[in-house]
Amino acid sequence: KTAVVVSPLISLMNDQVTHLNNTVGGGRARKLACFLGSSQYDPSVETNALEGRYSVVYVTPEKLMGGGFLSRLAELHKRQ
Repeated sequence: KTAVVVSPLISLMNDQVTHLNNTVGGGRARKLACFLGSSQYDPSVETNALEGRYSVVYVTPEKLMGGGFLSRLAELHKRQ
């Protein structure tokens, strides 16, 4: 399952992703969390998030509502 956290606080979300991946994730190659928003420049992160490869996905409201992201997220929900 993937949990989605929506927040406009980009800096806080980035800190949470780093903390989760470095502590709970134990520094494993597979990351537990990711951030999706205007400052995310790696398209593979979004692809991996929509394939359910992260346990927690932090996303900005703009990202959630733009570019068909919400409908793709609904597809992930159906698969899980």
